[in-house]
Order: sequence, then C-alpha cells, then structure tokens
Amino acid sequence: LLKKRPVTYCLTQRLLNSRSAIESIYHALKTYPVEGKRGFVVGSESPWIEVYALLHGADEVYSFILPFPRTNQNRFDFAMSFSSIEHSGLGRYGDATDPIGDLREVWKVLCLLKPGGTFYLGLPRGADSVVYNVHRIYGAIRLAMLMTGTQLQSVGCYSHALRVLPTLSSTIWRHETQQTLFLDN
Repeated sequence: LLKKRPVTYCLTQRLLNSRSAIESIYHALKTYPVEGKRGFVVGSESPWIEVYALLHGADEVYSFILPFPRTNQNRFDFAMSFSSIEHSGLGRYGDATDPIGDLREVWKVLCLLKPGGTFYLGLPRGADSVVYNVHRIYGAIRLAMLMTGTQLQSVGCYSHALRVLPTLSSTIWRHETQQTLFLDN
C-alpha cells in the first residue's frame, strides 16, 4: 500500500533542475524584471515561460500561438519567445513555407510591444544555416537581419553540452548545441 503524503512542489526549483535551457530565462528575468508589467509569450507548447513571468511579478501574461491574433499595436511591455521563432516559415508545423517567416514573426512581435518594450528571445546559435524543415541556426548574418530596428540589451548563453550559464553579459560561448537568449529593447 502506498500512503498519501503531502507533497511540497516548488515550480521554480523544478524548472531550475530540469535539463532544458530554462536557467537563461530565470537570469534574464532577474536582470530585466517584468514586475508590474503586461506581456505575452509566442509559441509556447506548455506554459512554463508564462508561469515563470508570473512568478517574477508580471501583472498579465498572454499566450499566443502562431499566427498572431488581431490586436492593437503598442499594447504590451514585454514579449517572450523561446525555441519558437526559428521554426517559422519552414512548414514543419503546418505554416506556409516562407524564407523570411522568422523575420515576419519578429516584426509582428515588435509591433505589439510598446516603445521601449523588452523582447526576450531564445534561439539556437552557430553558423548561419537552415536545418530543413526543423529550424534555423542564427549566426552573424541572420541574427543581424532578425534584430534590425532593435537595440540589443544583453546576451546570455546556455549549453546543453557544456551545462554552463554565465549571468547575462556580452559573453558569448561558442558551441554547436548552444541556445542563446537575446534581450531586445
């Protein structure tokens, strides 16, 4: 027989102990707080990033699955996307094939942000390439295209292979399996 015992469940600790790149979001929200702000998450299959924003004091967090709903421009203080934008336009998830699908999605996000809003963006980083039809990898060229019209605030890196995470700084570590979190303003 199994006895029922009270379970203490700390979502923050569970997320930090997972083998994903969640640590970068944790440090980003500590460095660039969302407390008292209104934001949205793009392309989240499960609401882990939404929960994290709420745990860090966000007033409201909406979840948008692509394509975006029609809404007013300049409405949100922050936007978050982690491992989503790089799939846009490759047809993997039923979307139309579009060579600049990722750029279009970022432009839509930027239209929804208030002036001075923050965009937390997690992308795979390495040599510019497309792993068709899985995802894009962002290097100097594609990343510059993606960031046009924004001001890069910080870069934080997390590598599944290296299991390292510097606090957010301009330090970039080179590794093929690295996921990078970019903060735009």
